[in-house]
Amino acid sequence: MRFSESLLRSIRDRVSIVSYAGKKLAWDRKRSNPGRGDYWACCPFHGEKSPSFHVLDERGIYKCFGCGAAGDIFTLAMKLEGLNFPEAVERIADEGGVSLPKEAREAPEVSDQRQRLLKLMARAGLLYRDQLRSPQASAARAYLERRGVTLDNCEAYGIGFAPDGWTWAIERLTGEGFGLDDLVAAGLATPPDGRRPIDVFRNRILFEIADSQGRLVAFGGRAMDPEAKAKYLNSPETPLFSKGRMLYRLKPARELLAKTKAEGLVVAEGYLDVIALDRTGIAAVAPLGTALTPDQLELIWRSGPRPTLCFDGDGAGVRAADRALDLVGPQLSPSRTCSVVLLPEEAADPARMVAALRALPGRNLPSHGTPGVEMEGLVVLRYVTTGA
Repeated sequence: MRFSESLLRSIRDRVSIVSYAGKKLAWDRKRSNPGRGDYWACCPFHGEKSPSFHVLDERGIYKCFGCGAAGDIFTLAMKLEGLNFPEAVERIADEGGVSLPKEAREAPEVSDQRQRLLKLMARAGLLYRDQLRSPQASAARAYLERRGVTLDNCEAYGIGFAPDGWTWAIERLTGEGFGLDDLVAAGLATPPDGRRPIDVFRNRILFEIADSQGRLVAFGGRAMDPEAKAKYLNSPETPLFSKGRMLYRLKPARELLAKTKAEGLVVAEGYLDVIALDRTGIAAVAPLGTALTPDQLELIWRSGPRPTLCFDGDGAGVRAADRALDLVGPQLSPSRTCSVVLLPEEAADPARMVAALRALPGRNLPSHGTPGVEMEGLVVLRYVTTGA
């Protein structure tokens, strides 16, 4: 998708970079000079106590004199919200009421389908969350409680339950007027292939997966049957969801990161790990059932210059760390560093470590700060490598 320079200029002229950034940052009153359109804040991309992030409203640009991040309103939207360039242009254009040319928008039929699927997914998420409170989900609730997750937590983090039935979701959603073709397109039902379609998720705890705008686009399902072929099952690739290009809880993690002023995200292995870390004030995300991809790494680095990749201390975690090193190593630079850590094997994973810490009498969980400081106090990290 290409945009003319004149179009980009008109969007920049319509939307103040200070107005946009002010929704994400707290301006330093002493150093800023609103009359001149000169604003300062602590940088959202690296931890600092003194403001070095400079925004010039009239020129529509920003520059951090601490980490070197610089650009215009589009690059700022990309870094703050994990968007690609076309998404950033569309986001800022919508904010300024600027209509993009038809050729820069999706075809009407594609846009209509996306809206139907988004509405369908939102409704499915509500049905699955409600079902977690049903008698059929008692084992699922007990499992979550053992992992330190209450029903209130489930509502806050978008956790639901898919009953052990072949067509539970199909019957309810088609009964509400949603088309079977859309259920298949959204990854909620299997393609017919001459046979009766069935639900994709059955007897599984479901974790909602959202896009960069916070819209529900997929699910990750944890099997309750110990004999299930796949312990974890993600939604298939759909018009809304590409698992190699998304991260679990990226949007709320970026928002938390901006508040804590940490230097980067913590990248854990699983959904419950991310939730456990988030509940202690650590901005965390996770890949979606695959090894870390280049697209995911780019999203992580856009969020902050020094992420921490955290792996379980078992054999699978060590292998995952090795793969991450192969991906990260060639791309390290002074402005893009990375810590890769392994948990002690007895710690099992961050979720269990957090649960153990909560059970210790008189132990205070860490306050907001940098991931390295918090994680050292939280899971006794061993650093494997750090970029120069």
